[in-house]
Amino acid sequence: MQITVSNPTPTFEPGTYEMVLVDFNQKLFDMFVGKNSFGNDDNGERFVWTWGDPDDDTLSIEQLTTCFITPRSRAFENLVALLGPEKVVPGFSLDSSALIGRKALVTVGLNDKGYSVVKSITAPVTKRARPVAQPAVPASQDEGLPF
Repeated sequence: MQITVSNPTPTFEPGTYEMVLVDFNQKLFDMFVGKNSFGNDDNGERFVWTWGDPDDDTLSIEQLTTCFITPRSRAFENLVALLGPEKVVPGFSLDSSALIGRKALVTVGLNDKGYSVVKSITAPVTKRARPVAQPAVPASQDEGLPF
């Protein structure tokens, strides 16, 4: 059997893309079990967010976040981007299947090894409603003038 070593090929070039959440699950990663960088115990569980290109179902990128959802966590940022800040408040809960199919802006960068990584998730830009121009009212012959 022959194997070949190649340079990393990023899935996505660095930039911001409109993507859709195509999968969301929770997995145990043994490499995270133990003390984390803050000195706290870490059970190794992570949320795995799979973001996909809405126009090409063969392109996707995964993002890992901790399972602790607090205002300073990436999971919280993702939920705010998907659902809006008015919904994501302490005590809020939902079935994770409700997240699938929702759009967000995914900013992708490269890690130190040259692979694509998710840098941030933000809410998609929505079109603002614009008032419809009212048709000009034709001037009447009698505008109520006394002469």
